[in-house]
Amino acid sequence: MRFTHHAGPLCLLALVVAAWFWPILVTGQQPVAPQITSTDLPLYHFYSRALEEDRVPYWNERLGFGTPAVADGRIGVFYPVHQLLYRFLSVERAYSWSLVLHLVLAGWFAFWCARVFGLGRAASILAATVFAGQGFFVVHADQAWSYTTGCWLPLAVLATWRWLRDGSWCWLVGLSLVLGVQLLAGHFQIASYTILTILLLTVIAIPLSPVGRRTAACRGLLVPLAVLGGMSLAAVQLVPVAELIIQGDSRGRGVDFLVSFSSPPWHLLVHHLAPGLLHGHPLWDPVSWVPWQSARSESLGYVGLLPVGLGLTALIWTG
Repeated sequence: MRFTHHAGPLCLLALVVAAWFWPILVTGQQPVAPQITSTDLPLYHFYSRALEEDRVPYWNERLGFGTPAVADGRIGVFYPVHQLLYRFLSVERAYSWSLVLHLVLAGWFAFWCARVFGLGRAASILAATVFAGQGFFVVHADQAWSYTTGCWLPLAVLATWRWLRDGSWCWLVGLSLVLGVQLLAGHFQIASYTILTILLLTVIAIPLSPVGRRTAACRGLLVPLAVLGGMSLAAVQLVPVAELIIQGDSRGRGVDFLVSFSSPPWHLLVHHLAPGLLHGHPLWDPVSWVPWQSARSESLGYVGLLPVGLGLTALIWTG
C-alpha cells in the first residue's frame, strides 16, 4: 500500500484524536488523576533526570528504601518513544504528548490493519476510530502502559497476516521488530495478549489460506520464531525483569493474588447479555464480586446487542 494513497485518512484520524485531546494540544492542560500525580510523574521525573545525566536508571533511590527501576518494567526505560520524549521535553509535556501520540498511532495502525484485511476506506476509518477511542484506552487514560503497549497490537496483526499471505521475509522481520518495541514499553500483560492473538490468528489462517495448507503451515511455524526474535530484541528489558521475579520476595504473589480483579466466565456472559446489570447496586458486591476478589469498578466487559446485530448482518449480507 502506498502511503500517499492513505495520507488523507491518516490526517483525518490524527485530527480526530487531536479533537479529543484539544485541551492538551491547545491550552497545554495536563491529564490529572491520582495514578498520574502520585506514581507516574514522580517516576518519569526520576527517569528524565537519569537521561539528562546519560545513565541507565537501574535503581530508583527515591522510592521507599530504593526499588529496581529497569526490572520493575513500569517506566519503559529502553522504549524508543520514551527515550525521545523524556530526553527533549519537560516531563509534564512528554507525558501528555505521549498519550496523544500513541492514540494517533493506534488509529493509524488499526487503519492499515483493516485495509490489509480488505475493508474499504470508510470502513477502515471507522474501525480505526473505534480502536483508538475504545473503552480500554479511555478508562485507562491515567495508566500510561495501556496506550504505550496497546497501540502496537494491530500492527503486529498486520505483519502476521501479510507474512502468512504473501510470504515476504520483511513482514516476518517486521513482526519481530514490532513485538520487540512493544515489550520494551513494559507492562507485559498487553504484550502477552498480542502474542496470543497472533498465534491464534496463525492457527486459524492456515486452513483458510489461499496459498495452500502446506505453504501456510510452513510459514506459520516461523511465527513463534518471530516471537522469540522480538523477545531477544527486548532482552535488555526482559532479563532484569526475570531476574527480579526469581530473586524477589514471592510472598503475596500466589494464586489468590494472580486471579484477583479478574472476571469469571459467568461475569462475562452476563455483561454481554445485559451490560451494567451487576454494577447497578452495591448489594451485588458480596455476591458477585467479593468472592472473586474483584470489584465492579475494575471490570465491565461487554459487546452489546447493536454490535452483535451489525456483525450478524454483515455475515448474512456477505452470504
